[in-house]
Amino acid sequence: MKGPDRSIKLYLTAELLLLITVKAADLTAAPAWTVGAAGFAAILLNAAAAFFYYRKYGRERRAGRENLAAYALFVTLAGDFFLTLIGTEAVYVPGIALFCLAEMLYAAYLGPDVRSVSLQAVLTAAGIFALHRTGELTAASALGALDLALLTVNMLTAWTRAAERTPLLFRLGITLFFLCDSSIALRVVTTGTVREIVAFLVWVFYAPSQAAITMSYVRSVTQEGRDRGA
Repeated sequence: MKGPDRSIKLYLTAELLLLITVKAADLTAAPAWTVGAAGFAAILLNAAAAFFYYRKYGRERRAGRENLAAYALFVTLAGDFFLTLIGTEAVYVPGIALFCLAEMLYAAYLGPDVRSVSLQAVLTAAGIFALHRTGELTAASALGALDLALLTVNMLTAWTRAAERTPLLFRLGITLFFLCDSSIALRVVTTGTVREIVAFLVWVFYAPSQAAITMSYVRSVTQEGRDRGA
């Protein structure tokens, strides 16, 4: 296992360096494209790691539950192509829609039931109603409300009903993901020092969330691969 262990260490080191680069670029007021490129590189690396282990272990079990997490990471990469690499308002709708799809895949991974779907609908409706009342309702903001509702329910499900069959790394990852999206929402509705703080926290939460979910997938499929070879 020395080879795989070394590869994982290199992957995690690269993720940390890319996060440091993102935050350093933020703090030094570097051009926006620098932040976007470094951030997208971190997400691309997650997808690449997931794809490597998917090809090695996951393809033999295409209908497997764990593969849904890999598919969500691939969709997240596509969403970040629009929201992180391009990062202009013109592409917000397809970007956020892809994140909604990723959350739906995570919901399938966790195992939806009537209560979770109902709660997602209620939270989405409440978010859209609030946006309408404040005059902020657009196609992008409505999709954002859906995305945050899906993510909220996924986080709650991961720690409650699905906790026993869900790896701790995934639960931590989806929680950090929730904190990231919550920071984005707060960034929109706050000003001054509070806005600066939550804006700083977005990638502090986001990069580790995706690395944790990636590592959860890697550990799950490699363990099953070893079990099959035993």
